[in-house]
Amino acid sequence: MKSLYLLFIFLPIICGCNSNTRNSGIADKNQQKDSVNAADTLYDFVSKIYKHNFMKTKAEVLDSLYLSSELYSLEKEYNKSYPDSYYNHWICDDFAYYPSFKIGKFTQLSDTTATVDIKVSNGESKSEYQLVMLLENGKWKVDDFVYNAYSDDASSNKSGLRDLLGLETHLRGSLSEYSLKFWEKPEDEHEGAINLYKNKTIVSQNLVSVGGNKTFEGIDDTKEGFKIFYSWGHNKYFGNTIFLFKYQKGQFYLYKVIRYRSFEIEEGFDFKRTEEVLKTPILFQDVDIEKYLF
Repeated sequence: MKSLYLLFIFLPIICGCNSNTRNSGIADKNQQKDSVNAADTLYDFVSKIYKHNFMKTKAEVLDSLYLSSELYSLEKEYNKSYPDSYYNHWICDDFAYYPSFKIGKFTQLSDTTATVDIKVSNGESKSEYQLVMLLENGKWKVDDFVYNAYSDDASSNKSGLRDLLGLETHLRGSLSEYSLKFWEKPEDEHEGAINLYKNKTIVSQNLVSVGGNKTFEGIDDTKEGFKIFYSWGHNKYFGNTIFLFKYQKGQFYLYKVIRYRSFEIEEGFDFKRTEEVLKTPILFQDVDIEKYLF
């Protein structure tokens, strides 16, 4: 599942990053409650990460130095469960080919959280992601990697790990009492369910098909609700579908579907992106995933 999930989250990203906006969105450090929570300290911390020799330094070493305790714990558990995975989230690739990095926009969200835009060039591959920073025990740490950060396609490394490890996805902000979890029915390997919980009590369920030419890839939270990722297809025809749900009048409704469909080019394959906004939103438990999948 990991490779399929990564196929989606590393589709080309379009967002503007400016390496000269080091202090953009950062409050005046004289207004900070703690000097460690200053723009210069945050910038120095992020700069230190990308001064490592990525040709020789393993991702696990960087994780132990720079990840938050929660994200580090999830990464260790994933590496334990999938020991043959070589993916390096710092460089967005399996192997390092003399990578270079550009640190872009900094945005401080609160006294203890911030985001930093990163551009990566690794051989012929170019990627972008956003670091979510957390002030933990008086020190900045990386709490998440977010891909396609400025679009509906945004996906979180932390949420992806939680999905792969069979853990719940918790929603944010005013929706924090809600969480979701996917599980496969042990009595039927081709059927599963996505459960929606409120304060740890199940409130609704969506039955879904798994296996064959379609694969459930994960759940991620959004500002308005949550989204569900699927991959599908085989041979030369394959793609990814994102189902976006928003919270309205005490319920979650499907309101938009984003699809990536493959097409063949001289070098291999590329993807065409389309959006479908539903004229009439559908309740989460009533959505027929297969109807909107392809």
